[in-house]
Amino acid sequence: MPSDPDESLADAVAGRKVCAFICAPIVNPLNGKTVGPDRSRVKALARVTNWKGEGAEFWIQEEYLAVERGDVIADLHEWAEGKPKGAGKLGSGDWFSVIGSLDAAASPPARSEAPDLERGVTLVFSESLGASRLERISYEPPRVIQPKPEPKISAPVPNPSKALPHIEQEALNKFVISHHAKSTRGDVDGMAADYAEQVAYMNHGTVSREFIRKDEASYHSPGTRILETVVSWPPAEVQQDGMLANYTIAFSRQTPDGKWMKGDADISMRVRRTPQGFQIVEQHIKIRNKQQGP
Repeated sequence: MPSDPDESLADAVAGRKVCAFICAPIVNPLNGKTVGPDRSRVKALARVTNWKGEGAEFWIQEEYLAVERGDVIADLHEWAEGKPKGAGKLGSGDWFSVIGSLDAAASPPARSEAPDLERGVTLVFSESLGASRLERISYEPPRVIQPKPEPKISAPVPNPSKALPHIEQEALNKFVISHHAKSTRGDVDGMAADYAEQVAYMNHGTVSREFIRKDEASYHSPGTRILETVVSWPPAEVQQDGMLANYTIAFSRQTPDGKWMKGDADISMRVRRTPQGFQIVEQHIKIRNKQQGP
């Protein structure tokens, strides 16, 4: 970093609210020097954990592509009204910095030290390459990636009478994104709180919230790194007992012994609104494009 953070950013840095995007580098082929971030290849969203003098440390909040030494961190910002707003002098200029080192063993701050990011950003992935490449950042609603219909079979037409009102759709989208963000940061108790007391849960039949908490605790075992990113969803439908959301996430999971798994998951989630907020009452998952190793 060129200097200490601006005085105006002191509280935001202390509150873990200052963020940046990590991008692939643009390299001058004549001299091999990095000249800036390639914003067509956003790899991750990072947040400042500490910044003193000319050194700063970030933790990766959301990783869309593997981050490596030599990648570029840029676009320092805070979230305001759901959008990134330049943070201080570095956020309003062309500042960027090359990542010098990565520490995969370091733990992110506790949830109490890192408040949720109130943001309304859609991460749009390339349709031609599936969920493996982030194409751009958009403030429009998520694009719907429709599967190709089978020959001589027409795709079903949504019933307009069952369409969720726009304001409810936005609230549901926010709930879904928050739910998977909790999974990414390993907030098992927070995830469990999103479920009703009794849930029709995948192939387990009707189970308790405590059953789901234990199931998620096993999946998020100590040292396991998980990333879940919502990549597309069609409009939710109004149901007699709530609303039905069908959407897709890209996921990856790596255990401390180096074993990994990634792919796409089509999720069907029935949600109802309660005085405490949205609660999941039914959930089913279908895995696609699964890869694993070693």
